[in-house]
Amino acid sequence: MMLLVGQPGDPGLFAGATRYAITLGFLRYLEASAVDTDWVGAGSDLSANLKLQVPLDLIFPGIPVAFAAGGQSIGGTADHFRTWYVVASARLWRLDGTVGWGSGPGRMQGVFGGLSLSVVDGVEIVGDWDTKDIHVGAKASVSLDPLIGVPIRIGGIFSSAVTRSPVTFAWGATLEIPLWWSQDPDGKRTPPYVPPVPDEPPAPIPPAPTPPALPIADAGLARLEDALVEDGFEEVRVGRQGDRIVVEYENDRYNYDQSDGLYVVMREIERSAVAAEPVTVVLKRHGLRLAEMEFPGNRPAGGRFIPATTSFSLTPPERPAVWASPSPRNRVFLHSQLVLAPGLRTWVGTETGLFDFVLSFRPQFILPFWPGLVGFVQADIPFLWSSGMADGAGLAFLRPAPAMQYALLQQTLGLGHGVMAMVGGGLYATSYAGGLGEVMWAVGNGDLAIGVQGAWLWDQDYVQHRSVTGSIRYRFPPLDLVGSIQAGKFVGDDVGVSVELSRWFGNTQVGFFFTKSDFTVAGAFITIPLTLRRDMDPGYIQVRGSRRWAYQLGTRVGGGANYVGGKVIGVSPVAPMNLETEYFDESRISLDGLVKEFE
Repeated sequence: MMLLVGQPGDPGLFAGATRYAITLGFLRYLEASAVDTDWVGAGSDLSANLKLQVPLDLIFPGIPVAFAAGGQSIGGTADHFRTWYVVASARLWRLDGTVGWGSGPGRMQGVFGGLSLSVVDGVEIVGDWDTKDIHVGAKASVSLDPLIGVPIRIGGIFSSAVTRSPVTFAWGATLEIPLWWSQDPDGKRTPPYVPPVPDEPPAPIPPAPTPPALPIADAGLARLEDALVEDGFEEVRVGRQGDRIVVEYENDRYNYDQSDGLYVVMREIERSAVAAEPVTVVLKRHGLRLAEMEFPGNRPAGGRFIPATTSFSLTPPERPAVWASPSPRNRVFLHSQLVLAPGLRTWVGTETGLFDFVLSFRPQFILPFWPGLVGFVQADIPFLWSSGMADGAGLAFLRPAPAMQYALLQQTLGLGHGVMAMVGGGLYATSYAGGLGEVMWAVGNGDLAIGVQGAWLWDQDYVQHRSVTGSIRYRFPPLDLVGSIQAGKFVGDDVGVSVELSRWFGNTQVGFFFTKSDFTVAGAFITIPLTLRRDMDPGYIQVRGSRRWAYQLGTRVGGGANYVGGKVIGVSPVAPMNLETEYFDESRISLDGLVKEFE
């Protein structure tokens, strides 16, 4: 992902204009940008750029030639940068060349092209012809990896239109951010921390006088159970069903990804006395059985775990095993969580200004009572905002007051065969109170999920609002793509459809959305884990950050400008803690999301 800010070097039409762009390599051959052009005295113009590259390297690996097609300034009200184009590029030694054809109507109308020479790593001399002017300049960037340990790059661009009189200048600054925060350069998962194996073998367990001493294998089950509790897992139980070992656990410590918790569990099994036996691992959530995986045996003690399963199922029934302990250890009930996270709302490129924001403190309190019954409270306390949101300013009416946003009691039930239901009620979205309900069926390995959501709410004026939506979500594992469609009557009484397409980059999710009901909104969003990868041990109080902190930016589509309206459309009739976010982890509770990601 790259962020750019700069000024075009045209003293006429573009005088005083500043451009801001965020560019995302969404897929290997697809690049998308959101662009805002701020015109002095004329407001802002939002638009998008798209570029699709022909995947020649799949047929001819290493070929130094590329072809692409795309569009610029799509959807904006001003057409000063608008064009559709096709382009070819080639590389020879340190020299890159491009040639293409654009439709205009301004720049890039007809044949355009350029050359760049890489002087040293990160420094290029560039020149181009945009069908209006010849520009010559330089680009430079440097990696911050040696300083901060993350391969972020910062850079600058400077050019001059040499065919103009007087000579004009343009400049830009860039920031490149990798999205694979938890991956190595080859895209493989970076394993989470696993406590080291002691140098000396554990002391032998003395035989108990009564009852008779456990067999060696069953003593190994007890030691494995102890190790998992020591690692901070909850609802831990280890037992035996015939020739198979059964391990149950709940993970609220490794909070980037549930596969991180599974990784630690399997490492403990590897080093245990029962490593060579087949094992069934059951992942639980708020005391409910969520997913079950069976792994083959024949692994020597201390041998590497090979993530291959013989079966995978969701919401499985309880196994009739002989357990090492009479009941699960380190129970999750009354183990509360205080989640500390910021809230950020922004208004970009509106009729009132280029950028306005409200930054708030958004704590959550989560308290499980018994299997599936959870209390959820969320507040929102604004503490910093832009001048456009200040008292008396144009957007002051949109600045929220400190408020309790949600206070809900929700009961979840696992109905078997991948079906889960959640019902609850209480305070909803500050202004409503009432009941919520949803049912979700995750089919097969969990990639496909079908759901129904509904709410019966009363607002502050005691007006009823009934909403019902249906949804379908599918994850395409080869590309880490997730697509979803939700349609029906939303919470704001608007009827329409909302579509999302997102991609996982390790533990970073980036996507686009399109909502059409009373009017049309399109935009992009990003979610990241805003907490430690290994949080403090769960207990009667656990303080941590947000597992999935989200930010989105959208704009109205159609009309003459990005007008700010008071109504929000496409609000799903679910709480922040819902089946998809809390139980299915945004599609990642699946065979691919749990097991195959760290192969």
